[in-house]
Amino acid sequence: MKTISLLILTLLPLQRIFALHIAQVSVAALSETALNISMNTEAEELYYFQSWQYGISGNTIVLEALFIPGFGSTMAYLNTNCQILMNTTSPVVHYLIVKVYYTNYEPENLQETVKGYFATPITTSVLLDKKSFPTPNAPDFYFVNPCNNGTIAVNPEIETVWIFDITGKCVQKHPRIQGNIQLSNYQDGIYMLGYFRRNQFKIKRIILKNQ
Repeated sequence: MKTISLLILTLLPLQRIFALHIAQVSVAALSETALNISMNTEAEELYYFQSWQYGISGNTIVLEALFIPGFGSTMAYLNTNCQILMNTTSPVVHYLIVKVYYTNYEPENLQETVKGYFATPITTSVLLDKKSFPTPNAPDFYFVNPCNNGTIAVNPEIETVWIFDITGKCVQKHPRIQGNIQLSNYQDGIYMLGYFRRNQFKIKRIILKNQ
């Protein structure tokens, strides 16, 4: 079976006094139980990396990195590597959120946020820079037909998804989506995903075949 790895990031620029920015992000599997997320950051003044932390909720990974001031006023560029303990062999689509802070982890010191999707297994390192961030034509959903793990990553622009069975009956509504929807509890078969994007109602066909 062909393995497809997909990582699409969205840059959400935030204007802050320290002007610390994310330049690049890459994701690679270190082992069957560990993932490495590497980020390149840049700032308008010399600065240092201090710490990082992460949390996993379902298929959503939130990675936070903290940087502190250095000395001098020369622009600095840093590479930071963070290891995430997780299963990197299962065919799952993950939702990744990367946040960088300056001086402390308080919300007012959040400098920039990157959000995106990647699929495991990862066979090669995936590198993205600002030119690689999604365009208005980015896919509405991220999955492979037939979907054999029940996990469907959803474009951040989509807030609600209705699930219809082959007869057209609505069997589930997923409001306020954050990252993905899970169909592993549904019986194998053909389903339709109904959703609004940019004020247009659309239908997406999915073939569900749980392992």
